[in-house]
Amino acid sequence: SQRTSNGRGTVQQYAPILKYEWKIDSLTTLTFKSTNTYKTNKLSNYTKSETDLEDLTPLNKSNRVNNNDGTKRKSDNLLTYRKTFKKPGELLTASLRYTYNDNSEDNFTNSANYYYTNGVQTSSDSINQEKKIHSVSNTLAGNVSWTKPLSKEWSLTTLASYSNNTSDGHLNTFDKAGDGSYKNLAPFYSNNFKYDASALGGTALLKYVTKKIYF
Repeated sequence: SQRTSNGRGTVQQYAPILKYEWKIDSLTTLTFKSTNTYKTNKLSNYTKSETDLEDLTPLNKSNRVNNNDGTKRKSDNLLTYRKTFKKPGELLTASLRYTYNDNSEDNFTNSANYYYTNGVQTSSDSINQEKKIHSVSNTLAGNVSWTKPLSKEWSLTTLASYSNNTSDGHLNTFDKAGDGSYKNLAPFYSNNFKYDASALGGTALLKYVTKKIYF
C-alpha cells in the first residue's frame, strides 16, 4: 500500500491574563485572576492512497481533501478569599470559579474511492460533506474551608463545596446538494446533546498532631 499526504494551515492564539490582589488588612487577602484564550485555525490536507497486490495490480485507490476552520474561546475566572486569625493555625478560605468554553468548527470533506477487480475498475463511491460543530459549556464552582485549632494537638477542618456544569453541543453533517450548497442534512452522522449537572458536598476532618521524634 502507498500513501502520500500534504497539509498546510495557520494557527493563531491569544491568551491575556489579568490578576489583581487586594490586601484588605494584615490578615485578609482577596485575589482575582482571569485567564482568557482565543484560538483560531485554518487547516487544509490532501491525502492520496493506493492498495496493490504483490504484482502491483491495484485493489483500491482513494483521494481525500479535508478543510477545517475552527475557533476556540475559553475564559477561566477565579476569585479567592483568604483570612488568617490571631490564633495560630486558624484559617478561613473561600473561592468562586467560573469557566466558559465556546468551540466552533466548520469542516469540509471531499473524497473519491475507486475499487478494482483483476486490475479493472469495477465500482466507485464518493463523499462530499460539510460538518458543523458547535459546543458551549459553563461551569460554576465554589467552596469554603475553615480550619480551627481546638488545642495544641487537635484541630478541626470543615469544607463545603458546590459545582454546576451546563453544556450544549451540536454536530450537524450536510451532504452537498445539486445546486452546490451543503443543505441536505445527514441524520446518521449528526447528533445534538444537552447536559446539566450539579454537585454539593461537605467534609469534616479532625486532626491530631503529636510531637515530632528525631532519631
